[in-house]
Amino acid sequence: MSTALLTGIPRAGTTLTCALLNELPNTIALAEPPVFEALGDRAAALQELRLFIAASRASLLARGAAPSRHINGAVPDNWVMETAENGLRAAKAELGDVRFDKKLTPEFKLFIKHPAEFLGLLDDLTPEYPVYGIVRHPLAVLASWQSVHMPVQDGHMPRLEACQPTLAAGLALVPGVLERQVMLLRFILTQLGKLPRARVIRYEDMIANPAQALAPLAENSALITRRLAPHDLAKRYPGTDWDVLAAALAPLQVLISRYY
Repeated sequence: MSTALLTGIPRAGTTLTCALLNELPNTIALAEPPVFEALGDRAAALQELRLFIAASRASLLARGAAPSRHINGAVPDNWVMETAENGLRAAKAELGDVRFDKKLTPEFKLFIKHPAEFLGLLDDLTPEYPVYGIVRHPLAVLASWQSVHMPVQDGHMPRLEACQPTLAAGLALVPGVLERQVMLLRFILTQLGKLPRARVIRYEDMIANPAQALAPLAENSALITRRLAPHDLAKRYPGTDWDVLAAALAPLQVLISRYY
């Protein structure tokens, strides 16, 4: 199919995946474009997605541009600033048309990335679209969540919760931030477990060998020649109490062991 969807754990490399895919010919990856207004109505949300896909494909073929989150007109490796303000790193992306300087055929491969919405609508999406998920080791994910000025830092994903009122109600009953974050991870890993294992890509594999890791998404992934380096987690997330995070994740061991 010429259109595929990307989801995954927030701060697990879903934006990096888009940036790498955009290096391939005849391939476009849009990162969190403005698709949905009707998240509380699943049927309406699916129709919004269908219309957005059709409009985006037409726009890309006609003028080489489509709406996406971006930084300075391009989908970057990472939305979040390297330096922290007030102890937290802020996201700096904006919404608008992104122009892609590449030749496209009518059958070009289009990827659309939404970690929250596509997780929430997953059961309705998989019969209609190929869906791929990006995971990262949950210990690193939790450390990242503590460091960013984003809703996950408080244990919430509003767009996911809009699709999943039962999850939203459960999170509202949990007073502790770390406990809410673990509840979110439990839900996310359970959702991703519904995908075929071959359609779930590990962030660590992508860092080690992008071309090989992304082969399930793109037949021409061997054309990705960029080399990536892993972060030193102790330097990336200074002050993290790794023992506390590891203990909090212990109840998720069965879900985590599917990938790690």
